[in-house]
Amino acid sequence: MDGAIFVINNIQKDVESSLDSVVNTVMLIESGATIPFIARYRKEKTGGLDEVVIRKISDRLDYYRQLEERKAAIMKSIDSQGKMTEDLKKKLLDCTDKAVLEDMYLPFKPNTRRAPPRQRKKGLSLFPTSCSANFAGGKTKEDLVAPFINKEKNVEKYEDAVAGAKDIIAERIADNAVIRGWVRNYTADTGVLKSMPRTDFKDVKTKFSTYYETSELIKSAPSHRLLAIRRGTKEEVLLWKLLVDDVYIVGRIQATVIKKQPLLFKAELQEASQESYTRLMEISIAAEVFIKALEKAEEEAISVFSKNLRNLLLAPPAGSKITIGIDPGFRSGCKLTVVDEKGDFKEFNTIYPTPPENDALGLKRCLLTLLRSTNPS
Repeated sequence: MDGAIFVINNIQKDVESSLDSVVNTVMLIESGATIPFIARYRKEKTGGLDEVVIRKISDRLDYYRQLEERKAAIMKSIDSQGKMTEDLKKKLLDCTDKAVLEDMYLPFKPNTRRAPPRQRKKGLSLFPTSCSANFAGGKTKEDLVAPFINKEKNVEKYEDAVAGAKDIIAERIADNAVIRGWVRNYTADTGVLKSMPRTDFKDVKTKFSTYYETSELIKSAPSHRLLAIRRGTKEEVLLWKLLVDDVYIVGRIQATVIKKQPLLFKAELQEASQESYTRLMEISIAAEVFIKALEKAEEEAISVFSKNLRNLLLAPPAGSKITIGIDPGFRSGCKLTVVDEKGDFKEFNTIYPTPPENDALGLKRCLLTLLRSTNPS
């Protein structure tokens, strides 16, 4: 799918507006028009979209452009490794989420493998296949591991070979996009955000004292609380952690990895599955979920601020007095609006006192009409 079409279609889904409105708005944004200008003077192009929707279109445009740029870089990297397949290419092109995209790229990232490099140098990369197979023929674990023991490569004993294999298996599990995506979603849905003071501030009263002992689901935590915890963390007063059911998560990972029974190396696979979560996923995914929650909290805070500002701007401009406001204009005339003592809209009209019309008489008539309609006495 063409990148531009992909971006436009996804923006349309996100903002739930007509295709024409989205396309025209994107074109105006790309031409350099500001959001207030588009909302005020280009209603015929946008279909009357307000500032909130136009801003969302602008934000999503930036998001999907960055996503497309990242896709191109990832696909180029995988292509250069000779590991691109048609199925993988389609999944990458269809991806609409940055986190999911990075999950798919994890197994192909060069020079960022998390398993200790020494395990690969030891020639253990083939051992995980043996470790996860269902063996028969009366062979013991030691028999199966023996070919991988090589003192020249510092694999001196059975335990060294098994430890290296577990490292590689744990890494492969953590790089699995499906498993990682499930862990992230489960953490976001059930994670409990707990905040606490740093040791130096346990007995010290600060502006963050309210957050010394808080605990609630991160998905339902109020935006102001999340932002306060982040401020407290930045100022090195607070600490936070995300609590989840580790036993359940590890159990689900093990059930996904260990499907055949019986397995000679079942215990080792269980340990590798647990390590994949505790060593390679737990902290990074908790950070991802917290950052995502903060982004949502920031959006909510901006929304609340916007509503408060709107109410302030819509308050009676001159106190408890009837007020006439004039919006100067040449091509489309000057707009006159009347609001009453409560700030409620009452009357509207358009006059053309400027060139080329120079309708001064129309201006006087309009003003007299407005004055009489709002103050009959």
